[in-house]
Formats: sequence, structure tokens, C-alpha cells
Amino acid sequence: MSPATTTMLAVLIGGWLTVRDQDRLWRRDQDRQWRDIRLNAYTDFIGAARE
Repeated sequence: MSPATTTMLAVLIGGWLTVRDQDRLWRRDQDRQWRDIRLNAYTDFIGAARE
């Protein structure tokens, strides 16, 4: 395998790993936002039910 091919393969693998990690972080952030939205909705509902 030539050095250029090896370098290109390493760049492709590095880019793929970066994209995968960013996707994981984005999904984690989305899950956290939806959890906060649900928590606020439930809290508002319980507060309204108590009144």
C-alpha cells in the first residue's frame, strides 16, 4: 500500500470517527432537551391539577 493511499485511508477513518462522535453528541443533546420539555410539561400539569 502506498503512503498516499495509507494517508487517504487514515483521513477517511478520522473523518468518519469525527462525524460519528458529533452525531452521538447531537443525539444526547436532543434527548436532554426533550427530557426537559417533558419534565416542564409534567410539572405544569401537576401544578394545575393541585390548584
